[in-house]
Amino acid sequence: MRRKRTILMLVAVMLLCAMAVSAAAANLAEPAVLKRNNRLTARELADIPETPEVTVEGNLVSNDNGKTCTGYFELSVYVSAKGFQSVGVVLSYDTAVLQPVDWTAGDAITVAGKTWDSPTVLHTKGADALSGKPALAYTEYETAEGEDGAAETEQATGRANLYLGADALKYTDLLEERVVTVRFKLAEKADGSGYAEVTMPTADAAANGWSEPYTVQLADSAVAQAAIPGSEVFVTVKGEDDVEPKAYAYQADGNGVEACATQFRIVSQKSIVQSGSVVSGDYAITFFDWDGRVIDAVAAPEDAADVVASWEQHTAIQARLGNKPGYEFDRWLVVYEDNDGEGLHTVGGTFTSNDTAVAAGNPDVADLSDISGYVSPKDPDSKSVLLQACYKATEDINTGIADATASNYTVKPIKYTRYGGASADDAKYSITLEVTRLNTKGMGVTRARTPGVVVKMQPTAGGNAIFTLLSLENTDVTTCEMVPNKQIASVEYYFIDSATAPKGSWPDAGNRSPLGVKIDQNGDNGFKVLGTVGYINQMAREMTWDEFKAAINAQTFTDAGLTYSTIETAQERMYNAVRGSSTDLSKKQLQTAIGNG
Repeated sequence: MRRKRTILMLVAVMLLCAMAVSAAAANLAEPAVLKRNNRLTARELADIPETPEVTVEGNLVSNDNGKTCTGYFELSVYVSAKGFQSVGVVLSYDTAVLQPVDWTAGDAITVAGKTWDSPTVLHTKGADALSGKPALAYTEYETAEGEDGAAETEQATGRANLYLGADALKYTDLLEERVVTVRFKLAEKADGSGYAEVTMPTADAAANGWSEPYTVQLADSAVAQAAIPGSEVFVTVKGEDDVEPKAYAYQADGNGVEACATQFRIVSQKSIVQSGSVVSGDYAITFFDWDGRVIDAVAAPEDAADVVASWEQHTAIQARLGNKPGYEFDRWLVVYEDNDGEGLHTVGGTFTSNDTAVAAGNPDVADLSDISGYVSPKDPDSKSVLLQACYKATEDINTGIADATASNYTVKPIKYTRYGGASADDAKYSITLEVTRLNTKGMGVTRARTPGVVVKMQPTAGGNAIFTLLSLENTDVTTCEMVPNKQIASVEYYFIDSATAPKGSWPDAGNRSPLGVKIDQNGDNGFKVLGTVGYINQMAREMTWDEFKAAINAQTFTDAGLTYSTIETAQERMYNAVRGSSTDLSKKQLQTAIGNG
């Protein structure tokens, strides 16, 4: 009698996936697009499905349009999704047909692991603008009870389980985009007449209960449930609130996780040629930038110095490490995730941006010649190491301006709108601020340790001002939002580094942005007019004509400072003018569209 070997939790995947998800979720920027040099056409954007779609593609590598197979098989994951954040796919493959290999010499990689607790790390290739993680695999075994009291024996089933995953560095719109690929060598037929056949599920395979043993198929649900996040296919995308991501899985779980479409296909074309590669080795290293975002991941042996040095030479990596105005790359710091909501930590508290180079003897600096001691003490068997980039200031920092403002961040309003309806006495206006680690001359400034924006609101009724601190993500460009109402006469804002304030008194931190940034409620440059004009533009693009008529009432015209003769004629002219324009219209342009209507 036989029984499946118990599958344990996929610790390595948890560390690689959870941290990347955490970093991506913190980014509140609008989604980027990835396709053909990061640009999707309007038609392609419209073709992205509302529900994510995942395709597992097997490529019988050929250099002559499929006429002759080279003997290599590349297994890729493709994704179509709006605001993509991460994907994980758990597969099962036939070890008699497929043998993992590296991407350079084509050397075979022995899958020695037996559970998700001790998997073999495989070499993958990801997309340049995404973070393709190392693949993880283990050989599946089953145990047989010995006869007449003999000890149990262990025997390979002939299959192995494989995890493939990738993360976006920020929310990204994808249309049939390859996100990660692993490479295999095909077994030859016994008679020498070619390579073994590869089969993958048809569209109705799931409905038939996976009864046929395909060469590559989704793993058993019990295997997938032992993985993180616990499904054969798991996708996260940008959530409606911009903070909590929305999750999709191979099958809906009844608790808010919806099903995503999953399909397989086999092609025969040239090999994937792309940077962002991950080499084979025993340890999985995830690299983070100074702001906590994932840069990439590689697998490496205990002495990872050569692997990391080679990886750093990739054009995309050099660009990423060299795009910090006023700073240049210094060293890698060893960091840990304590699941305390505070992100990554070094043991000694070394900051990721400094006036000068970090001393080589600093215990937080990674010694890449032996990374064995950097595995998280909470998960010592995971062989997952987290490194974060540390930067040092250059001579260009805080230059371009002859006074103290040379070290000031730039803060400016970039978007105005209104939330909901408005009455004569009340309305809620949104002002989105862009915060940039550049001074007004475009030069990099000293990076804050704990960045924030202080908002000072002066009530119309007089009295004391209301102060609020908006904590910021510590990245070079970020946004935050102020929401005054009609009971506020004016708002002021300025940038601070809370870490420089007296303990317990952030309002007393020094101002590190230009003074005089005040927005009154009234006037053509006031937040009431600009917010209402922004609301008209937004509603014209998002609403049907009937919805727009109901939303843009007489009070909206009054608040925007727009005049009209007949309100419905004015509404219709504005609606058509905005929808016919590729950019938002100003108050003056809206009034021109209304005319005498």
